[in-house]
Amino acid sequence: GMGGRETKNLMHLKKNLIWRLAERLDCLGFCSSIITGPTNVTVLAGSEARFNCTLSLRWVILIWLSNGSPVLTVVNPQGAIVTSDRFTSQNYTSSDGFTSELIIHNTRLSDSGKIECSTQQANESTFAFLSVQVNGSLFIKNSTFTVKENKTVEIVCEALGWAPAPDITWMTNDSFIDKSRYVTKQSQGSNGLHNAMSILTLTPTDTEILTCLADIEALPSPQNATVTVFFLNSTTGKWMFVILCLCYFLRTMLFCFVLKNLLFMTYKVYSKIKHLLKSVRNPSMGFIRRSYLLDRDLHLP
Repeated sequence: GMGGRETKNLMHLKKNLIWRLAERLDCLGFCSSIITGPTNVTVLAGSEARFNCTLSLRWVILIWLSNGSPVLTVVNPQGAIVTSDRFTSQNYTSSDGFTSELIIHNTRLSDSGKIECSTQQANESTFAFLSVQVNGSLFIKNSTFTVKENKTVEIVCEALGWAPAPDITWMTNDSFIDKSRYVTKQSQGSNGLHNAMSILTLTPTDTEILTCLADIEALPSPQNATVTVFFLNSTTGKWMFVILCLCYFLRTMLFCFVLKNLLFMTYKVYSKIKHLLKSVRNPSMGFIRRSYLLDRDLHLP
């Protein structure tokens, strides 16, 4: 009767509901859950950045996003759909799951930000951050300084076009200088880059080799610039004066010697040319005589 039919329909609905619930629970556990998401990466501009995302084996679709914009899609089993040469991937499958490695080529400063791995299911995404850094130039304006006894000198080190602004330190003869002896100022440069200027105040008591170091996280070792500070005490100053006078004297003597030889050679050539022209123009001389003179003056065999 009607009651039996309703009971049968109700049982059927319950069975469908239980089946769908079980299917959904099963899917939540195995369909495409993310096992391991990407980790933060810091690189220098122009190099590669790599991110890994591992899914359970029964995955369907994986989308990589950079700052919210899709850059690469991987479909099972077709593979990666590449829309830009700068964003490619490598895939690895093991008993533990499927791993997609996103490779960002020739990284730019604008690539910095959130890198996301998504399966397009509710709350099924993990993310990490990419930091692209730029190492600019570093220089000390003078390569050498000469400082007299009891005198103070300011040495300026400039870092231009960095991102982020570098951490600057100073060393003398392989030992770090106390931070109280120098002041570093940072300023905004162009195109999102930063500049820094560090001024070291020094009263030397001996000749020193100073090194200015600029460091950012992406650099394997700090960038550096060096300068030699020559220390002159009263005794050294006197000897330096004597040496400079001697150098000046020797340079003058050498110049005089070269000038004398140059004038002598010029006079010799002039005399030969004059004699040659005089011989050629003389009408009383015969052809043989002129030929002999020409051969002799031109040193012909």
